[in-house]
Amino acid sequence: MNREQPPSVVVLPRQVRLDRLVSVLPIAQARQHGGVEIVVLALEIYTAGFVVTCQVQSHGAVPFIDEAPALALMVTDDCGGPYTRQSSGATGEGARNDWQWRLAYRCTPALDPHARELRLAIAHMTWTRPDARQQRFAPVRTVVGPWTFTVALPADATDGGAR
Repeated sequence: MNREQPPSVVVLPRQVRLDRLVSVLPIAQARQHGGVEIVVLALEIYTAGFVVTCQVQSHGAVPFIDEAPALALMVTDDCGGPYTRQSSGATGEGARNDWQWRLAYRCTPALDPHARELRLAIAHMTWTRPDARQQRFAPVRTVVGPWTFTVALPADATDGGAR
């Protein structure tokens, strides 16, 4: 018996539990490219990982699509550590060419306690929609970056000041 999900059902990967909140680091860095501005708002640091929150907006350059964009986000630190990331939520609104989305990405593992910088690089953002003919999500628009951010990590960012 075939137990495959019908094409209209989306199965999301299980989210990693981040555990206890250690600190929140305000970032408030903005970068513009291709008519889109990305503002990295904050870094929520947990014992088992962290969350990057950002705002993505366009005021006239890119038409509104009623789906959140997915960011091609790469996260590394100055110790060489890569981090896996997973979309953790999105809210947004807009009309025509004036829109704004707030996005969150969960990242694991926990920040390296020796890291002093976190690097966020977004190569592009893509909007997708279900395509019944292709039985998958198909891209409807891509805006190519890059948007890059360097975040200084305080010495006590990962351990609540226990160093």
